[in-house]
Amino acid sequence: MNYPIPAAKQKTVWSALSAGSLPLVLSQQLPQGTPKIVLTADSETALRLQTAWQFFRPQDNALFLPDWETLPYERFSPHQDLVSERLSVLWQLKNGAADVLFVPVATAMQRLAPPSFLMGRTFWLKTGQTLDLDRLRENLVEAGYAAVSNVVAAGEFAVRGGIVDLFPMGANLPYRIDLFDNEIDSIKTFDPDTQRTLAPVSEIRLLPAHEFPTDADAQKIFRNRFREEIPSNPNEATVYQAVGKGQFGAGVEYYLPLFFEDGCAYLFDYIGENAIIVCTGDVHAHAHRFWDEVKSRHTMAQGDPSYPPLPPQSLYLLPDQFAGCLKRYPQVWTQADAESGLPDVAVNRQSDEPLAALARFQAAFGGKILLCAESAGRRETMTGFLKQHGFDVKPVSGWAEFLSDGFSGSLKANSVALAVAPLSQGFVLGESSLHAEGLPENAADKLSGSPNAESSLHLAVITESELYQYVARSRVHSRRKKHAAVSDGSLRDLAEISIGDPVVHEEHGIGRYRGLVLMGEDEMLQLEYANEAQLYIPVSQLHLISRYSGQAHENVALHKLGSGAWNKAKRKAAEKARDTAAELLNLY
Repeated sequence: MNYPIPAAKQKTVWSALSAGSLPLVLSQQLPQGTPKIVLTADSETALRLQTAWQFFRPQDNALFLPDWETLPYERFSPHQDLVSERLSVLWQLKNGAADVLFVPVATAMQRLAPPSFLMGRTFWLKTGQTLDLDRLRENLVEAGYAAVSNVVAAGEFAVRGGIVDLFPMGANLPYRIDLFDNEIDSIKTFDPDTQRTLAPVSEIRLLPAHEFPTDADAQKIFRNRFREEIPSNPNEATVYQAVGKGQFGAGVEYYLPLFFEDGCAYLFDYIGENAIIVCTGDVHAHAHRFWDEVKSRHTMAQGDPSYPPLPPQSLYLLPDQFAGCLKRYPQVWTQADAESGLPDVAVNRQSDEPLAALARFQAAFGGKILLCAESAGRRETMTGFLKQHGFDVKPVSGWAEFLSDGFSGSLKANSVALAVAPLSQGFVLGESSLHAEGLPENAADKLSGSPNAESSLHLAVITESELYQYVARSRVHSRRKKHAAVSDGSLRDLAEISIGDPVVHEEHGIGRYRGLVLMGEDEMLQLEYANEAQLYIPVSQLHLISRYSGQAHENVALHKLGSGAWNKAKRKAAEKARDTAAELLNLY
């Protein structure tokens, strides 16, 4: 299949794609070295494509631009972590550090702070640099950072003698700056929970704390523009009075244009002129639907004189304006409506051979098969499950190793590889053209040398969505993975365990699986604990149970229900893991 690259201001359509193969084709066929902007219908699709791209091309800087996660004109401010991520992404875009950006259409239509604001208010701190502590404090306050006693969130700082704790926007961890007289002696990351230092760094980047300026000049500009743009009495407007006092309350972001004398910018002002646009689905239809929602929300907001709304066109691009911006770039429109090519390979736990469908596909396929686990814990569970039913499983670290092993012959024909991969849908790749660039050397040698040459790749990618399609599963792409409650190695199907196997319940600890029992019309898992205590768990709560990964399954010590020993063991393990991580960071 040939995928032509359009010329400037031209459009081409890539068809015959499946939802699963789309991110692979995009990552391999779009030109490298050119900024790529992938427009999607919603945030979930953008995140799914971003994580898939990172699996296929981990060397690329693939970014996702989130929205504020608030409704238009809603009187709520975005979470500080979202603002931090947005500012970091925009800074990287403007500085040419992004290889590909995934962004929902609604987010791409939103007006943004001008690049001059972001670039002009970003500064760096480096070890050995002379630092005026009073000036630093003033600069941080002017940039919108909050002075606190203990730094725990982005946009906060604390000064204690010659030590400055600082959590810059766009950073994953806060920093502790040690001063020797007026010189920066060292900069180290630290854990905001324990306040222990982790690892030294040579420099840090400080972005503004908000997407708008908060200094006295900005407040004056806001008041002047408010009177010019909004036909209402400023004395009745709570937001006008609050900003005049230096207070930036919830929802003030929907007055963003009033903070800038020359108005706002667009996402396209950060992209530059040399990008290529990828439209997944009908982006114009998405733009019109979002615009209708904005107008409806604006009508509802007009009834509150204390927060008089700006007109929609002040905050968002009109659909026609959005379409006009797209026309300046080469555009690839994708049609991911083809079938995946995979048959039904789902696990059937009611069968004596629950993996019979997968075995039949493996025997008939004649190519390389990659199974994708959602996490390292799931990989271990699936490995044991597959081996138990006669599969020869080879763990691989990623896509490049899978291709390399396949071409070098270390994977036999029809063998099964297993990797941790954030893919949501599988696919079959037959006689497909892939770029030699970016493939492992021995894999690239199998191509004829032309970027559009037909290769002999014959691959199948199978995700947990296909293997466990009849099981209720947790969503893979969480925006807040660190708060996920589901165990990393949780079960997906009862076929993964046998009667008598030790298992771990997230709340009750180690027990032994004794089979299924019927209570009324509900199937329940029977778990046995110490002193022959029995616990019955609905099958719908299977995600709370994981396989026991220790040794000596026959003699494993079972926990006592209600004793609190399990919670104590989890707490000690977490503390030990954190201490070990801190020691390793200090070593390396």
